[in-house]
Amino acid sequence: MVPRLVLTGGPCAGKTSCLRAIREQLGEHVITVPETATLVLGSGFPPPGHERIHGPTDEWVRAFQGTILSIQQEVEASFERLARHCRVRLIVCDRGVLDGAAYWPGGREAFLRHFGQSLEDCFARYRAVLHLQSLAQSHPHLYGAEGNAIRYECAADALRVEQAVRAAWEGHPGLIVIPAEMELQVRIDRVLECVRALL
Repeated sequence: MVPRLVLTGGPCAGKTSCLRAIREQLGEHVITVPETATLVLGSGFPPPGHERIHGPTDEWVRAFQGTILSIQQEVEASFERLARHCRVRLIVCDRGVLDGAAYWPGGREAFLRHFGQSLEDCFARYRAVLHLQSLAQSHPHLYGAEGNAIRYECAADALRVEQAVRAAWEGHPGLIVIPAEMELQVRIDRVLECVRALL
């Protein structure tokens, strides 16, 4: 089995820049799984606050996260099959199956119970989890500067998401937290260092 690494964190943490660097510098040995939420929202799934819905209701969250989870699992399995036929030595996932728990009413335990998942199995899917802290935590005045078209959280909401994402992955034996206080290039270099260590 080709090992998997999750790149996660709060909104506006530098994930996109880190993934670009991984592809540019390590692309021969690594493939990256795109973020499922971005794919779904970019396909026309109405985000919370859209005129067709009234905020992130529990019904919306269940529909959205259920869609993400099923697609995430299938895409990861497809990339795993592909990786076995290439010279790929690591699969880097832009978020993982437990990220949805950060948005789920009742948190991680309720998320796992609803979808019939075990924490141990979710942890076992990934060799390591790199959690990039959001700029909303340390530099709220810079939050949103990257211009992600599907980012809908304000800085305060982004901070809550940051904390919830961290809680969703709490206890994973390969969890590494990369502070937002670091300059972006330093964070990129730290991520590359962690990725290289798994190759």
